[in-house]
Amino acid sequence: MEKELDGIQSLDKMTDFKKEIRQVWVVIEDSAKVIEERVNRLEDMVELVNKRSTLVSTRVSDLERQRDELQEEVPYLLRLTRVKNNHRVGSAGQNLNSRENSGRVGSDNT
Repeated sequence: MEKELDGIQSLDKMTDFKKEIRQVWVVIEDSAKVIEERVNRLEDMVELVNKRSTLVSTRVSDLERQRDELQEEVPYLLRLTRVKNNHRVGSAGQNLNSRENSGRVGSDNT
C-alpha cells in the first residue's frame, strides 16, 4: 500500500512538474512574441533609416555636382560681366567725346 501511495505521490509530483513546465513555456512564448514584435519594429526602423540615408546621399551628390558646375561657371560669368562693363564704359566715353566734338564743331560754325 505504501508503494502505491508513493506511486500516487510521484504521479502528483509529475503532474505538478508538467504544469510548471507548461507555465514556463507560456511565459517563454509570450516573451518570444514580445521580442519578435520589437525586432520587427527595429527592422522597419533600420529599413527606413537606410532609405533616408540613400536619399540624403543622393541629395549630397547632387549638391556637390551643382557646386562644381557653379564653380566652373563663376569665372566665365565674371569675365562676361567685365567685358560688358568695359564695353559700356567705352561706349559711354565715346558718346561723351562725340558729343563734345559735335558741340565744338557746331560752335565753330556759328
